[in-house]
Amino acid sequence: MAVAKLKVKEPRLMTFAAYLERERAAFNRNEIFTRFRMFNDTLSDYILVSQDNQFIDRFVRQDDDTWNLHAYIRLDAVCEIDAIDCKLSLSEVYQ
Repeated sequence: MAVAKLKVKEPRLMTFAAYLERERAAFNRNEIFTRFRMFNDTLSDYILVSQDNQFIDRFVRQDDDTWNLHAYIRLDAVCEIDAIDCKLSLSEVYQ
């Protein structure tokens, strides 16, 4: 699995990744993400990694506080997380 070298200039939560377990997938996707969006203005990325299927969903905060979804579903896809200078290869995550 890819390991990120964290380069933080000031203490803040920039990226949050959750492992989607069957029982908590909807809760992590909806409730937790809503809480982070409302109460953490430094969060730039919210990443969900599926347990059952081979996909990663990456939500990225825009300058106007909207969020864009980047869905990675192919095994040759690479999820790039600029805020922490990290690349997650689906083939490595799901090997």
